[in-house]
Amino acid sequence: MTTIRIGVWCDYGVTLTPTEGIGVFVANLVEGLLSLEEKIEVTLLVRPGDQYIAGSLQKNYPHRLQIVPPIWPQIPGSPAGTNSLQAGVRLIARVLRMTQGLKRRFDLLEKKSSLAYSSILAVARKGTSVLITAFWRILKGLPFLGPTCRRFDGLFNPTIVCRNAACDVWLIPNDRLIHTLPNPSVLVIHDLVQVHYPDAVPEDVRAELLKVVPLRAAEATLCACMSRFIWDMDLRGVLKLPAEKLRLIRPAPPSDFPSITSAEALRLKPPNLTRPYFFYPAAFRSYKNHGALIDALHILRQRLGEDSYDLVFTGIHTMPKELKRKIADHGLPERVHVLGCVNRRMLAALYRCAFATIVPSLYEQGSFPVYEALHWGCPIACSNIPALVEQCQPLGDAMIYFDPHDPEAIARVMLQIRDDRKAILARQQAVKPVLWQRTWQDAARDWLEVFREAMELASAYRTSLVA
Repeated sequence: MTTIRIGVWCDYGVTLTPTEGIGVFVANLVEGLLSLEEKIEVTLLVRPGDQYIAGSLQKNYPHRLQIVPPIWPQIPGSPAGTNSLQAGVRLIARVLRMTQGLKRRFDLLEKKSSLAYSSILAVARKGTSVLITAFWRILKGLPFLGPTCRRFDGLFNPTIVCRNAACDVWLIPNDRLIHTLPNPSVLVIHDLVQVHYPDAVPEDVRAELLKVVPLRAAEATLCACMSRFIWDMDLRGVLKLPAEKLRLIRPAPPSDFPSITSAEALRLKPPNLTRPYFFYPAAFRSYKNHGALIDALHILRQRLGEDSYDLVFTGIHTMPKELKRKIADHGLPERVHVLGCVNRRMLAALYRCAFATIVPSLYEQGSFPVYEALHWGCPIACSNIPALVEQCQPLGDAMIYFDPHDPEAIARVMLQIRDDRKAILARQQAVKPVLWQRTWQDAARDWLEVFREAMELASAYRTSLVA
């Protein structure tokens, strides 16, 4: 049996990590692929300087999982030197990412400005690029830094790193990629929230997404998603992709749940969480709809006579100013707790200690928090949006839904859980095994079939060109 080398592109200016969102998907899929009996090797393309972040996966499969750029050996007798090297490379990568961000902003300003001002911005953008190039050339010419810089000359060009990895097929788990796709490749399109909720991302990022996503979708050998709703709404509806180019692969519950007891969870729980709380782990983006939960808590206290509960939020990004104002206007600064991005163990503790998890999202492909809450024995309620109803359909009547546009409906669901928590939890725990019937090994087999199909399509295309 021939070994298949599958590349996974994890470098988007920052490295996808298995803490939330797309990084959770990548980590679980890689584990699923490498647990199959087929001869598979996986290569993760990460941001330079982040090799050790992805190293935990490599420990389980040292001969079958590669990281590019490769993990550098420790400098003998100098841990500080190794750490300094890593920090220096990360700094350069961060500068390059900032440069790309400046270019996006220049591009946006050029389009919105008068002809004269646009010309000035074009010169400024080109000048920034020239300065960065000149700075790099000066570094390469220095007697001490020069050899090291020249050695890393291709390190910061992921297209070169990708080509040198020589994989048979590439998985692109995030459609926000500014580089031309390798061939063959399978592009995952999770959703197009930037189209449906324009304020979900900064204006310059949205402009870039509107440009690059159709390009990447056209370049990909195959495009995939994990929800029929997203297939219909975004891949067919917005991007107008032909059905023969699309594949639907159902996800599975995460397989990387840490083991944690109730006593350990209580020890890990932040000491300021002294009241029962409703939990929502999600990045602060408009379509995640944190504001509806804040309004619901206000209604719960002011109109429904229930003042016992707090809200706890975790996830990437800082809280937007409008949400801070809403919290202040409702008099809730002591009742809404923002913990930022937490590791998987702390996340487990927060689920185990939560009164319930509430997911009020307005637009999703699916929700990992639904799986996570069920796993850790936390009652769960979510939006009645099509993708979440699709995901939770196997749970039947045990799942609690609400209109995410109606904070009062959310507040009444909170009361429903308060009044019947034990029975709700028992019903959800009784039916949750139906979701766990599908594992990431099952999902990995489906993905592997798609990878093989992409390889065959690319090979057939190359043969037709020769003929």
